[in-house]
Amino acid sequence: MMNRTSHFVDRLYVIGAALSGLSIIIVVCLVLGEIFAREAFGRSILVSVEYTTYLLVAITFFGLAYTQRMGQMIYVGLIYDKVSAQTRVWMDLGRTTIALAYGLIVTWYVFKFTYNSYDLDQRAMTIMNTPLYLPQATMVVGLVLITVEWCRAFFISIRRVIGSRLA
Repeated sequence: MMNRTSHFVDRLYVIGAALSGLSIIIVVCLVLGEIFAREAFGRSILVSVEYTTYLLVAITFFGLAYTQRMGQMIYVGLIYDKVSAQTRVWMDLGRTTIALAYGLIVTWYVFKFTYNSYDLDQRAMTIMNTPLYLPQATMVVGLVLITVEWCRAFFISIRRVIGSRLA
C-alpha cells in the first residue's frame, strides 16, 4: 500500500514539474508573441503581462515538490557538512519538522485566501477580468504538493532517528 501511495505521489510531483515546464513554454510564447505584435503591428497583445505574471507563480509553485523530491533544494552545507552523521540525523529531523509546520500553516492560509477570492468573486482589474482564484489556486496546489513531500521527509527523518538510536 505504501509503495503504491509513494508511486502515486511521485507521479503527482512529475505532473507538477511538467506543468511548470509547460508554463515556461507558454511564457516564452507570450513574450515572443508580444514582441512580434509590437514590431509587426505596432500593438500589444494586452494580456501577455497579466498571464506571464500568473504563469510565473505557476512555474514556481508547481515545481517545488519535484525539486525537493529530487534533492535539488538549496541547503546550507557550511555547518551541515562539518558535523557528525548522528548530528546530521537530528538536524534533518529539526529541518523537516520546521518545514512541515511551515508548509501546513502557509498552505492553510493561502487556501483560505484563495477561497475568499472565489467566494467574493474577486477579479483582476484588467481587460481579461480574470477571476483571481484561478492563478491563486496554482499556489494552493503547489503548496499541498510540497507539504506532502515535507511530510514524507519528516517521517523518513523520524525513522533515521529511531534507527540511529537503536544502532
